[in-house]
Amino acid sequence: DVNEMQYILSVVDEIIMEMDKPMWSGILKHLIMENIEEFHKYEYYLISFSTKPDSLTLWAEFGDKTGYNLEFNGMELRNLIKADEDIFCDGYVIYNRDHQKRILEQLIMEKIPQELHRSLGSVIEAMRVGINEPFNDYKFNLQKALALYALFFKQPEYASEKEYRFVFRDPESKVHFREQNGFLLPYIVLNCPVDERLPVRSVTVAPKNHSDLARRGM
Repeated sequence: DVNEMQYILSVVDEIIMEMDKPMWSGILKHLIMENIEEFHKYEYYLISFSTKPDSLTLWAEFGDKTGYNLEFNGMELRNLIKADEDIFCDGYVIYNRDHQKRILEQLIMEKIPQELHRSLGSVIEAMRVGINEPFNDYKFNLQKALALYALFFKQPEYASEKEYRFVFRDPESKVHFREQNGFLLPYIVLNCPVDERLPVRSVTVAPKNHSDLARRGM
């Protein structure tokens, strides 16, 4: 989602602008924020669930207050998905901006430099004197990490969605395409083994669906 990538870059930009070393913030902003196209090299597919079983907000957004909501046994569903496609990672979406900033500050200031066995200061200094390799390594690692974190960071106003996501990278499944609002969107199909049932715990009928036939039909 381009909007989610733009959002995480806005958080990174805020962190960079709050740095008390203008030279650092200037270099980071120019060489990371100005290379946004690099983020689109990483091909991820994801499937989203909500841990909130009966939300009027979600009914309105995704079902026009009609339809059905299926509750799954999470662990059994995870095992079923793994049987068909390798899960690259999975977890809860983070909506709290302060929490997001703490994670990214540690990533930018500590985690990525430590992976390169350097301090951020030494990476910046090498760049300043014309030694580009350390910063190129730093930029590559950071961009790769941000592309993944972007899948689990959303704006605080979406907190009511309470999402849990499964992420797939370079899937073995064939890539399909569907049209939405004039765009072709790629997707993959997860197949349930023919001898397995979906681990459904319960079914909730939408609040606007008052028909007894809807309940009896399910």
